[in-house]
Amino acid sequence: MDTSEMVRLGKPCFYLASLTDDQFANLQLQLIHILRSGVVRVIRGSRSRTLSSFFDEASAALQFPYYFGRNWNAFSECIADLEWAPGDAYVVMLAQAHLLLSDADEDFRILLRILDEANTEWLTPNQYYPRNRHPTPFHVVLQSPIGDASTFGRSDLELLQLLDSASVEFGHLEQPYTF
Repeated sequence: MDTSEMVRLGKPCFYLASLTDDQFANLQLQLIHILRSGVVRVIRGSRSRTLSSFFDEASAALQFPYYFGRNWNAFSECIADLEWAPGDAYVVMLAQAHLLLSDADEDFRILLRILDEANTEWLTPNQYYPRNRHPTPFHVVLQSPIGDASTFGRSDLELLQLLDSASVEFGHLEQPYTF
């Protein structure tokens, strides 16, 4: 998978990246460079192990408005809106995804489904609410760190199983990217 996929409309919404933390940070810089008018945000799994901490981290990273309700319905509404962060493409990067909601597999599945639904809403933006908005790429990159034995999080296999059990389509980033 080439990073230019992040400016393409459509599926898959999710990309699994087996990268070190440094490589993932470089990928973030590359995406910022490629998506000059896009929005690239990182949600840190290490700061999002519980549902409460996830809502705190996500609302800060995505700059949700003050009225964000810290629940799944509010998250779903905000991630499909993002009018306060205008861009012609959106990439949400989930750093250390094996740690993200690591104490709550069902919440992780809910998150995946909501992000997948957001991808669909960004592709067909005026279907339910007339927003006069053009279809916009929306993608999610999940980092699965190389060499992390994951004694405090999910293994790569468990992460893949969760993606599969959530019935979401995903691709792979298989090599480190540099400028």
